[in-house]
Amino acid sequence: MCSVAFSLITKTQTLTTFASGTLGTMGRPVTTGLTYAGGRVATVTDAEQSAQTTPARTTFSWTDPDSVTVARPTATTGYELLIADDTYARVRSVLRHGPSARSTPVHPRRLPAAGH
Repeated sequence: MCSVAFSLITKTQTLTTFASGTLGTMGRPVTTGLTYAGGRVATVTDAEQSAQTTPARTTFSWTDPDSVTVARPTATTGYELLIADDTYARVRSVLRHGPSARSTPVHPRRLPAAGH
């Protein structure tokens, strides 16, 4: 069973205001939420998504130890890492999944396997 953890990152965004002919500034908090399953990111809710009443989230599905599918509200992308648990998260190939069932390679050239 994987442990699940949740983390919030909040920053203050400074906005320019104009009221009664006077320029001013105000701050507002913007928050990004992260959910971890084990040692890997499971979902991300960015500040724009958090501001919505029912935020859509970006999800990370690990299909293999070296393959992850990132589903965003507007697009889905698959990443194949050079090796599993690569500390630099080097990517071997990227596939964009469009509205159709076909997958389109972003760059068709594949890198050699690790150690070659």
